Amino acid sequence: MTMRGTRRATFAPRLRAREAICGLFVRTPRHEIVELLGSTALDFIVLDAEHAPFDRTSLDTCLLAAMAADLPALVRIPEARSPFLAAALDLGASGVLVPHVDDAATAAAVARAARYGGPDSRGLSLSTRAAGYGRRSYEEHLAKANAEILVICQIETPAAVTAASSIIAQDGVDGLFLGRFDLAATSGILPSDPSLDEAAAAMIAAAQTCAKPAGLIVGDVEGARAARAGGASIFVLGIEQAILRAEVSSRLQALRPAFEAT
Repeated sequence: MTMRGTRRATFAPRLRAREAICGLFVRTPRHEIVELLGSTALDFIVLDAEHAPFDRTSLDTCLLAAMAADLPALVRIPEARSPFLAAALDLGASGVLVPHVDDAATAAAVARAARYGGPDSRGLSLSTRAAGYGRRSYEEHLAKANAEILVICQIETPAAVTAASSIIAQDGVDGLFLGRFDLAATSGILPSDPSLDEAAAAMIAAAQTCAKPAGLIVGDVEGARAARAGGASIFVLGIEQAILRAEVSSRLQALRPAFEAT
């Protein structure tokens, strides 16, 4: 765990150095949830604007809470070519997690859209939270944003698994992340199918050829150890809603006999 006050500043270097970092998907668009999670030892969170009802207002307040808690926050945008990408970065996200990146061309386009300079690049405003509301100079903001913003592409289809090496090789793509359930669905198999473990290994190996990080969701100690031994460095514990439900159900099951005792 890094000391408070350093998590956001060191997040991109730690991720790129392939240190083991641990995060959580957040699907409740409330700043209080982010504030609470900021008090834990999490290395980062992912605000899930693909599968949860985040709009620009809730992204704004949640990213403000993350910044106040010194908690790095990625935003999973709804799709590769989404206006949420620029909005999330202007609001102070540490980067974006991009779903369904199936080929190198899409990966390159997303990387360009997340940064300044060149064709199809990100629109520039110096009056945003990310630019310090005008406190950064033009040159400083461009340099810091282009260096610090992270673009992580999700591998969620058989085509993406095949193209993983070319996806991660694109300039500006910082890492890969396995979408196991989407990959299962697009492959017509169950999430428990062993071939998905082979796909994860292939994705991690592709990232390693470029000395870039790769990650996945881990649900138990054995799985986490195996993934780390295999070269993964980005680990997501799951979804905060599922963890809340599981904890309440576990406590209720444990205490129910006491309530019913006569």
